[in-house]
Amino acid sequence: MPVTPYTGPTVVAPVDALSSIDMTLDFGRWTYSELLRYMTAMSKGKIEDIFELSLKVIVTSNLIKRSSTDPFGDLPLPDSTAILRFIGEQLGLLIENINLADYPVNLSRWNTRKYLQWEQVVRGGDAIAIQQWLREVVDYGETPAQVGQVLPELSAVDGAAGMRAVGEAYRVTVTGKP
Repeated sequence: MPVTPYTGPTVVAPVDALSSIDMTLDFGRWTYSELLRYMTAMSKGKIEDIFELSLKVIVTSNLIKRSSTDPFGDLPLPDSTAILRFIGEQLGLLIENINLADYPVNLSRWNTRKYLQWEQVVRGGDAIAIQQWLREVVDYGETPAQVGQVLPELSAVDGAAGMRAVGEAYRVTVTGKP
């Protein structure tokens, strides 16, 4: 699959059954680095980063006032947390529903030592390094002429798909079961 910005469907849905918040999200506005930054911010409670990155994927919302200097800070707490919960749920669904067949993996390009190094890179959380390693084994449709060049960052979707695809390929390799 060629590395291109995510052009899949955006999500339009009420945030909460008890609320009338409607919004459109576009996760294609994030790079893979931004996705990792968002996930780290969520796990560490870095509220400013969470709000900044959330605003980047919110296309429309009846509550977010872009003219405000603090769009989330101006919201009632139940509304801002409902928005963040909705973004997390939709991101989870998007990642879960990625078609891994679009991201073929060839683990034979790595030996065991290289796979162990890969695990260390992932644990280190360096998004750029992770993307370079993903490109070694995941077919993103890049031409041989592009190999070794500095390529644009993967989209959040392509990066997440590659991570899932490598994990699944490893599971199948270890268990011998599809």
